[in-house]
Amino acid sequence: MAGSEFDHPGVRRSRSVLHARGRFTLADQAFEAELIDLSLSGARFRMPAGFSADDGVPLGLELICGEARSPRLAGRLVRANAENFAVHFEHLGAQDEAALAAFIERHGEFADPIDR
Repeated sequence: MAGSEFDHPGVRRSRSVLHARGRFTLADQAFEAELIDLSLSGARFRMPAGFSADDGVPLGLELICGEARSPRLAGRLVRANAENFAVHFEHLGAQDEAALAAFIERHGEFADPIDR
């Protein structure tokens, strides 16, 4: 992809297609789920068996793509239904965001190269 978000002030890339799964922790339980959608602000996953949580619950999250693992992320459950759930990333500083963007660029492709 030509350029980067830094070449276009006020413009950022938004969504990515990444064939991965998420490994996440909720209290003292661990779950894995298929990744459906991903952006630098959050992710949506297929609902795994046995998972149940209220909106707002904090989660620890790691994306797994083959043998590669993303940086460890913190987030909150923002919505869930019988088929899927969404997590909003929290406390994602500039360094973590850059590491996540690099992971996505190495292992996925942006569906919308530039979002204005």
